[in-house]
Amino acid sequence: TAWFDLVRQMSRGSLEASEIADSLWAVEHLAMPRSRGNLTPRSLRAWQASIPASAGSLPRQTLLNLLSAVGDPVGAVDWLPVITSPPLPSQPSAPQAALWHGLSLAARDARSGEATAFALALLGETAPQGEMPVTLNKAIESLIIVGREDDARLLVAEVALVQGL
Repeated sequence: TAWFDLVRQMSRGSLEASEIADSLWAVEHLAMPRSRGNLTPRSLRAWQASIPASAGSLPRQTLLNLLSAVGDPVGAVDWLPVITSPPLPSQPSAPQAALWHGLSLAARDARSGEATAFALALLGETAPQGEMPVTLNKAIESLIIVGREDDARLLVAEVALVQGL
């Protein structure tokens, strides 16, 4: 938090620091529960401008998926640039149905330990870089449902950093 605060303060007087703050916005927003609901078109545009065009739509798709998972209001208009872009390279295989449904049941019944175990099993050893966005979303949402929002946000921040957001 102190680093994010420092960058924000420095960005008031420096264009370079302002660009750094824009590029860090996604990680800060995802990692900090207090930022929930502060998704603005300006902040999303400024962050998107900090991503190299050569990265394509993958960073935006990843960010929108993570924002949705932590409960931020992501609208159809936010997804439009992703929808109209060329398809992404092939995704990893679909998750095992037994793990998916086990996680759903554990989350529904508020069994925190069981939900956490199922989320970890669902993500597997390659997480966070090798997972389908929908699988990450399911694991994150389920952790939040069972009261593990801090852990879910740490996972989201790790995903954001690993995937270059």
